[in-house]
Amino acid sequence: YQLLDAVEQRLFRRLSVFVGGCTLEAIEAVCHGVGDETIDVLDTVSSLIDKSLVQQPEQETGEPRLMMLETVREYGVECLLASEEDLPIRRAHALYYLRLAQEAGPQLKAAEQLVWLARLAREMENLRAALGWLLAHGAGEQVLRLSVALWWFWFMHGDWGEGRRWLEAALQLPSAQARTAARAAALSGVGELAWSLGDHPAAQHLLSQSVTLSRELGDAQGLAGSLGILGLVLQEQGELTAGRSCIEEGLALSRQLGRTWDLARLLLNTGLTERRQGNYPQAAALYQEGLTLARTLGDRYLIAYGLTYSGGISIYQGDLMQTAAVMQEGLTLARELGDKRFTADGLNNLGYLTFLQLSLIHIS
Repeated sequence: YQLLDAVEQRLFRRLSVFVGGCTLEAIEAVCHGVGDETIDVLDTVSSLIDKSLVQQPEQETGEPRLMMLETVREYGVECLLASEEDLPIRRAHALYYLRLAQEAGPQLKAAEQLVWLARLAREMENLRAALGWLLAHGAGEQVLRLSVALWWFWFMHGDWGEGRRWLEAALQLPSAQARTAARAAALSGVGELAWSLGDHPAAQHLLSQSVTLSRELGDAQGLAGSLGILGLVLQEQGELTAGRSCIEEGLALSRQLGRTWDLARLLLNTGLTERRQGNYPQAAALYQEGLTLARTLGDRYLIAYGLTYSGGISIYQGDLMQTAAVMQEGLTLARELGDKRFTADGLNNLGYLTFLQLSLIHIS
């Protein structure tokens, strides 16, 4: 470190803020975030690579990443703490990953979701560091925005417990108590994660708070999503009339607002509830409408969702060969997404279908 020139030392210290590697874009953003646009990041990083302080491992796809050995990074952290840049660099790091997560949010619900799922997965350690820093410094609104931007990633990635912990920590901050749309969205997200984890009483409490706050703010978009999930939670707890009322209001709002993704997901969720109650024709119709909308969006997750569970119903309603094609398409998408739940359910459905086909052959 002592053999580096002043510019190399400065960039070396700044690189230590990144956990699990980073991209050149991220380094430039952090440098610009502290008002330093004079440093030639590419040349200086190349110099640090030549001196074996930074590594650039080979990658099959994606933007090149830069890494530090952990012991080297820890030394860089000590140097950063000893400088006057620690606070502004960490703030710039957190704000960059907040922007990245907010950019990713809409893409996770569109045709490029696999690309963005992989990108967020690569940056998860940096995102955790950003969340931790914002929490430690009481940045209530920003930590709410970051956790809200990430909640759907946590949901799709199966990290329900982690997502719930971060969202709950953000909501408990004294500086996050303002009655804002971000708070309503965080309440809705953590409520749905609690529901996914089987904690129905907590889910109902949190989603009810989100509904109340969204109504208070006149936030129809947030209200539509919270109502739909609250309705499902209520129905699963036996409150069928209240649940159906919430679901119907959520569906009506989603249609009125033209929120195709919200509508598609709510239709699929409602289909799952109808299926569990034995209302197979209603469930099939809801799955079909939701699946049609999901295909227009190119959302593989929702398509896999619709195919997996509509296939389970169509076993009893039609051509087994056509049903097999539907199930196989859903299973293929589930595997692409790395979704263990859909993969398991898809395999179960195909196994049962195969059993039925073999039984028919044996009978004939």
